[in-house]
Amino acid sequence: MKLASGRRLTFLGDEPYKEHEYDYAFQTDWLLHEAFCRYADRERFRPYEKAHTTVKEPAKLAQSWQLPT
Repeated sequence: MKLASGRRLTFLGDEPYKEHEYDYAFQTDWLLHEAFCRYADRERFRPYEKAHTTVKEPAKLAQSWQLPT
């Protein structure tokens, strides 16, 4: 979403990131990503079996894109 200020907000939902989303999300000003659980709790909740992510995946994605924190 492009805001009136010209800044961009991107929400990727809670499913794992897919390459075709890159153009929408790269260099966004705000990246929102719902996570199913914390990485430490992945064995308990098994998010990958449900096609969801833990907090770790979107955090690493934001870091690799050097998004503002």
